[in-house]
Amino acid sequence: MTVRLIKSYQEKGMNLSAISNYLKGGEVKKAEYQRDIWVKYEILPGLEINVRRYIEEREGKKIFEIVRIAKSIIKEGKND
Repeated sequence: MTVRLIKSYQEKGMNLSAISNYLKGGEVKKAEYQRDIWVKYEILPGLEINVRRYIEEREGKKIFEIVRIAKSIIKEGKND
């Protein structure tokens, strides 16, 4: 029963520390109730950069530049 309950809270977006706190009778803060959303940028198969969504939204231009530079470095390495 408890495992199903924990799973249902996870599916609603609660992290494990928030679930534990809630089951002990504590309050759940809104920040604990949201899962981190990650954005994946593939540089090449098997190599990727993962960025939290809120950072991507705030620093989008810098992230795209990092990805561009990483791809450029990989491309240069193939030509050596």
